This record gives sequence, C-alpha cells and structure tokens, in this order.
Amino acid sequence: MSSINTSSDNALYLAYRFAGPSADLIVPAVAIYLVALVGIVLNGTVLMVTAKSSSLRGSANFLMALICLCELVHQIGHTFFLVVVISGTNFVSLFTADLIMTPMIFALNCGIMAMFCAAFDRLFAVALPFSPTTGMVSESLLGPVGYKFFAGTFFISLGSTCCYVAIFVLIRGKSGVTQQTNTRLLRSLVIILLINIGGYLFALTMYQLLYAFGSLLGTEYRQVFKKEFGVMFGRFRKINVVPTIGMVQMRNVNQSNNNNNINVIRSSQMTIIRNVNTQFRH
Repeated sequence: MSSINTSSDNALYLAYRFAGPSADLIVPAVAIYLVALVGIVLNGTVLMVTAKSSSLRGSANFLMALICLCELVHQIGHTFFLVVVISGTNFVSLFTADLIMTPMIFALNCGIMAMFCAAFDRLFAVALPFSPTTGMVSESLLGPVGYKFFAGTFFISLGSTCCYVAIFVLIRGKSGVTQQTNTRLLRSLVIILLINIGGYLFALTMYQLLYAFGSLLGTEYRQVFKKEFGVMFGRFRKINVVPTIGMVQMRNVNQSNNNNNINVIRSSQMTIIRNVNTQFRH
C-alpha cells in the first residue's frame, strides 16, 4: 500500500480509503461479478462442446471458441475487484493491479481482435464464397493466375540456371584457378541446380503432365478402369485369425464366408464346453 498516492484528491479515494467494507462499493462489485459469472459459465460451456464435438471444426467454430476463451479470462478478472472491496482494502497500488490484471487485459484485447476476425470471416464467406481446398500452393493458384504464376516460375528458374552456368564459365576462364577449385565449383553448382532449381522444374513439368492426363482421363474413363482392373485386387483378401479354445480358425474377409466361419467357431466352442461339462460330471 505504500506505493499508493496518498496525496490524491480523488473524491472516491478520499471517501473510502479508510472506510473498510462498504456497501457502496460491494453492491456494484457483486452486481458486476454476477453478470461476469453468467458469462464465465456460458463461455466455458461453448469451449467444452467445441472441444468434445467433432462437427465443430470449421474456421467460424474455432474463432468462436477463441472469443469465448478470451472473454472467459477477461471475466475472471472481475473477481479481483470483488475481493478487494469485500476485504475492506478498497484500493490497491497500480503496480499490484497491473501484475494481477495483465492477463485479463491481454485477453480483453485479444477478444476484441478475435471478434473482428470472426466478423470479417463471415463477411468474406458470404460475399466471396469459394470452394474448399487442401491448402496446397497449387490449389491456391488456380485459373489464369495459376497459369501465369507457373509460367513465370518456369522462366525465372531457367534464368537462375543460366546465371549459375555463366558463373562457372567465367570462373573457369580465369587464369590461376586450379583444377581442384573448378571441380568443387562444378560439384556445388550441379547440386544447387539439381536440388533447388531442378526440383521446381520437375514439379512444374509433372504438374503439366498430370493436368493434361487428368483432362483426358475423365470420370467415365476412371469408372471403367476401376471396374475392369478392380477385379485383380479382389483376389488379394485380408485373412483374419480368430482364436478359440485349443484351435485357430482362419476367416475370410468376404461377408458371405463370415457367417459360415462364425457358425463353425460357435459350434467348436459349444462342443468343447459340452465335453468339459461331461468330464466334470464323471
């Protein structure tokens, strides 16, 4: 309390600094805390159902959960005000308040930004709806923009290749450069071209080939190929091992054989049980 400015001329401070527990402060604090308590319960409920439900996994659901989490932490901060006035302290230093309330103030600001992000997300979803993608770069750059991007990347990669080739030619043409230096330089440039630039060129080439092949191979063709060549995969069935008392039954994955095998297993188990009962009777 020594860090409190005791010379302050604030009327509220002068009236209640030594008043102890006062109804004038407790009643507003309790009213604020009751409202905050309702918010704590409701926000906690939203967080719980979001964490437990697999259907709440959209961007709007995550933003809503983030808002509720920030508001939950912010509303917990009202407990500090309630404790201060009920204890009769009524006032604490600004440093003490900052130490305790910093997480709540941080959560308050995060909640305000999260509300804006959620509102913008809903506006963007309604005003400019788009098809969902996996988030790959190739799926984010579609249409004419994608064509220009890949074409530009291709030519830039070729330009980088030409630069590295020119570097090798210039260094190799200089006098005083040993054969060992040229060999190491050539090895380094080849590795750079193969791993870095070569990877981009290979990806762009495969993208164009797969895109062209996918255009030729339409839905009808895929269905026919699946129908014709799916038979060869049907021959390779998984075999499950079903343990029983004193024996092992091999069961085919085919549903038609499942029932027969289950009946065999049950018959074997019943036979063994009857034999055991007969032995006990004797």
